[in-house]
Amino acid sequence: MLEKALFRWTSFVIAHSVAVIIALSLITAAATYIAIARFEMNSNTGELIRQDTDWKRTHNEFIATFPQYNQNSFVVVSGTRPDEVRQVTMAVRDEIAKNEIYGSVYAPGVTPFAEQNALLYLDPERLNDIVSRLADAQPFLAAIASDSTLRGIIDLLHDAFTSTEPLPAGLGQISDSLNRAAEQSLAGDTRPIAWRDELFQVGGDNTFYQVVFVKGRQDFGVQLPNRDIVNGLNTAIANFSHPYKNDVTIRISGQVPLEHGEIESAVSSAQFAGTLALVLLVGILVIGVRSLRIIAATYLSMLMGLIWTAAFAMLAVGQYNTISIIFLVMFIGLGVDFAVHLCLRYQEATSKEGKHEALIDMSVSLGPAIMLCGVTSAIGFLSFAPTEYIGVAEMGIISGGGMIIAVVVSLTLIPAFFAVTKVPSPAAPLPFSTSLSTTLASRPEKVAYATLAFAVILAVGASQARFDYSTLAIKNPDSEAMTTLKELISEDIITDFALTYVADNEAQAEALKQELGALSTVSEVLIPQDYVPADQDEKLYILEDAGFLLDGLFISETSAEPLPDETLKTMLLQLAGDIESRLAGDDVAHELADSLTSLAALLRQLAEAPEAARVLMHNLVMPPVQAELAWL
Repeated sequence: MLEKALFRWTSFVIAHSVAVIIALSLITAAATYIAIARFEMNSNTGELIRQDTDWKRTHNEFIATFPQYNQNSFVVVSGTRPDEVRQVTMAVRDEIAKNEIYGSVYAPGVTPFAEQNALLYLDPERLNDIVSRLADAQPFLAAIASDSTLRGIIDLLHDAFTSTEPLPAGLGQISDSLNRAAEQSLAGDTRPIAWRDELFQVGGDNTFYQVVFVKGRQDFGVQLPNRDIVNGLNTAIANFSHPYKNDVTIRISGQVPLEHGEIESAVSSAQFAGTLALVLLVGILVIGVRSLRIIAATYLSMLMGLIWTAAFAMLAVGQYNTISIIFLVMFIGLGVDFAVHLCLRYQEATSKEGKHEALIDMSVSLGPAIMLCGVTSAIGFLSFAPTEYIGVAEMGIISGGGMIIAVVVSLTLIPAFFAVTKVPSPAAPLPFSTSLSTTLASRPEKVAYATLAFAVILAVGASQARFDYSTLAIKNPDSEAMTTLKELISEDIITDFALTYVADNEAQAEALKQELGALSTVSEVLIPQDYVPADQDEKLYILEDAGFLLDGLFISETSAEPLPDETLKTMLLQLAGDIESRLAGDDVAHELADSLTSLAALLRQLAEAPEAARVLMHNLVMPPVQAELAWL
């Protein structure tokens, strides 16, 4: 019965070959329009699994209440000096906020709340250490607070070096800071000194991070809905200016950049893989078939089936995801098989029969097997459709339809094509095929043993396979967004492996924290109360003592009289001499002596330098330190 149907169909196609080719061309043109006009790529990995679950409904309610936690981008600023990182973070935040596409730009570490309560978030031991350092620097800070020129600092140091008393404990910190300011002044380096880092003596190899969370408006009407968001962030980072910009590292990551990178990678990878497959297919057909007509028929059949499948995907599913789009590449290998079998069978039949009879023989003899292969392959792919994993289910639907399309196109286009073209040249054996077949047939036992051994080796390798359930595994591991995310996870700043549990009240949240925290699979549980600074009574007591100790800094009235340049030069030379005289004694520690020796030399150079260097010295020291006093 199937043979009769194929006989009638092929006879009809041959009899109306030109009309059939025109009809196929029109259908392909329409399919091309549908595939392009309706093309949509869903890069949201959260939608790759079934959505109508209890946890998903809870998640949707949570996101509806707190939309700032969904579809975020974040800009990560990192460096070895925290105040430089802080200042750059504020600058890049303000630059991003200028773009109206961003509805929310939030940098939690540099908010007025964070600035006001920063010291309360330190542990008591660290806070005590900072207060001690401020106490050591108190004379230096007092000199700045009482005089808007460098006179106060120079007088302070003059008194210290000419006194018979031991040098004050905080002199090393003051000397190191002035050394840096003098070096920058002589070099013409106008970058302001991060005096908060200098005062708190933050250094070493530690990396400090600030994160700016950005929520932008996505445009789902275009192929890349997050493109404008990501491009806007990159533009803001490239365009903003700040003296410390080159001293820190600025990168972007987050859900939106990751998904944008994934969809770009998926599309570009599919394009590259598809192009490579088409090129390799040409090479294989040229070597194996060596008939231009057969190659043309095979390629036309494959391309037509590919276009029809792309249109079917948009009509049946409505979108591609980062998994289903790979079938467009798979089709090149799967769909071309049917055409190759039919073409080679026709080539063989033409050596014994006429064109019409050979085409009928081709369809009737191979058609049932091709239809069976197409249906079984479609069933295999469609078995994915009922799964909870929507990404795979959609690929199954597209692939199943693609297999049926491949059968229909092959059994229609191939006979129509050859009906209007000349008979292909007879097949010629491949140069190596006979010798290879003879070699294998003459050594059956060795071939069998070698095959078995190879299978065992492959089985051992296959046994090491594991399933990576993280959706991060399907993203480009070398992209900036992924490397940044991995770094933040390794530093325990953020995590992608987190659950949100919605409690009814504060007491339940506290109880759940204890219960969940006891689980071996849980590393940390946080509730809103954990973001309130701990040990506040102890810390407020420390800060109260610091307030009494440093109170004079905050009530001093600063002199506004400028210091004449000639006077300043004389004072710098006098201070350099004071330092050298004190170093001539033996009461200066080795480390402090090195710092003071450098400072004396720099002061003499500064006195001999152009006036602009001394003006810069003033600008690098006085206004920035006074700003830090205002913050304190």
